[in-house]
Amino acid sequence: MTATPYTRLFVGTERTVAVSGSHIYVLNSTTGETISHKSTVSQDQGKAASKGPIVTAAVNEDSTYLLTVGESKMMGLWRLPELELLNERELPKRPTGLAFMKDSQTIVVSDKFGDVFSYPFNHVPPKIMLAHDDFSSHENPSGGQLVLGHASPLNAFLLSHDEKYIITADRDEHIRISRYPQGYNIQMYCLGHRKYVSAIHIPSFAADTLISGGGDPTLKIWNWMSGQCTGEVQIWETVEPFVLVKNNKRKYGDDDEDDEGDAAQKRKGKGKKSKKRAAKRAAAQAQKADEAQGEGDEKPAKEIEEKVEDEEPQPLEEKVLVVSKIDSLEKGDRKFVVFSAVGITALFAFSYPTGPVEHIDFGHPIIDFAPDKEARIWVSLDLSRSAPGAEPSKERVAVRVVQFGEDGKLVEGSSSTDLTLLKSLNTTAERDTKEKTLNFYADLKGMPKWSEPGSTQAASAEPEDDATESVSESTISKPLTRREEARMKNKKNVLAKMQQAQGEQTGDKRKPGTVRPLEDVESSDVEGREPKRVKSAAKTTIEDVEM
Repeated sequence: MTATPYTRLFVGTERTVAVSGSHIYVLNSTTGETISHKSTVSQDQGKAASKGPIVTAAVNEDSTYLLTVGESKMMGLWRLPELELLNERELPKRPTGLAFMKDSQTIVVSDKFGDVFSYPFNHVPPKIMLAHDDFSSHENPSGGQLVLGHASPLNAFLLSHDEKYIITADRDEHIRISRYPQGYNIQMYCLGHRKYVSAIHIPSFAADTLISGGGDPTLKIWNWMSGQCTGEVQIWETVEPFVLVKNNKRKYGDDDEDDEGDAAQKRKGKGKKSKKRAAKRAAAQAQKADEAQGEGDEKPAKEIEEKVEDEEPQPLEEKVLVVSKIDSLEKGDRKFVVFSAVGITALFAFSYPTGPVEHIDFGHPIIDFAPDKEARIWVSLDLSRSAPGAEPSKERVAVRVVQFGEDGKLVEGSSSTDLTLLKSLNTTAERDTKEKTLNFYADLKGMPKWSEPGSTQAASAEPEDDATESVSESTISKPLTRREEARMKNKKNVLAKMQQAQGEQTGDKRKPGTVRPLEDVESSDVEGREPKRVKSAAKTTIEDVEM
């Protein structure tokens, strides 16, 4: 039987909190004994929690309180270790991140609509619905205080060590440093990513340093107060061999947003048009080939069209890099940065500030990892997927423990102290449950932006040269409608920006796992970011305009 993966692990000195689907476990970190266990689908837990798996969770520094949010967008506040539900409140949109302030009296939440709200620890349901805030993108049913907003979905946020600043990262390559709680006061931007930013981290040993990653083939190191990029770590060539879960290539019109709207209804019936266009192209190409060869027995175009329509389209898979988590730890006088990515079977680390990227492969995708105070790293795995050709182990365990050896490399091993907790975690996990589970790999499709046909969203790919083809090169034999003229004008503006960016772009063939100093970071990193595409314009290419 396959164990349900732990979606979140919080390993503390006294107690460990593990979240698996809709289940919450609190264990004694020393003895491994289960202190308490609750399921958010229990009828006696009220709405809290949700009829479904827990989407995200967070604990405070002392591991005395736990936050959970399910698919119903109800945020539950639990007292640890007994898992007493203190209060619950409805969030306006599905959250992308949760955090406690150090005093545990304020809760900060970010959502996929780009807003960050703060909530008091004690919740009193409002008797009167407040008027809509003109500065937020949606109403807040629980009276949350708007801190700041982005124009695109927020992927990650964190507070500085002194809690005077909040750092946010979004899907449009932006990293913003704002004052907290006056989020409208923007202190600085860290610009240089060409793709989405999905993970950010401030090391405990370097309060003025920010490490960020996402879809780029590098991790970037910043002085976040000045906005300067002080170095880069090449990671894609090291990560790529361990990609297990790939993304089906996106098509125009695909809507990867979650269940906030009726996305499924929007796409109804649109596949037939693309099939007919493909059939016509195939018939035309076959006819030209037969004419060139002088063959008299040509196949009818209708027969070719029917054959193409009967063929099931095979999804094209591509490798996509989405850095899921960045963390840091110290062992003796050595400092390490650890990171993982979505759908990747290995855990990666490098010695800070310089050092090669090391890895350890588990043969299964990593869902989460958590360093503890003893410089050990607890790794949660998805056992339902295995790397092809991997040797099946005698004992399939959902949680593994690794640590740094004397040579700075990651090695698997555990002492007698943590063996008990490790065994408890692996025996406690739910097995072959019929409950609904999360899609652990949704970000592989949701993070990349709209792309031109034939292009790749793999992290190592660079923009194609033919993407800079001028719109004026295509001749138009008949007048365009106003709508087509507007689209053409939009295309000209987009392609002009792409030409300007690619004209200054140079290839980087550096050795993977090395850190680039500031003077080696190309200025094109700032100017050559992946251009944003208007959704309406992205659905129509130059070739789609009627000639």
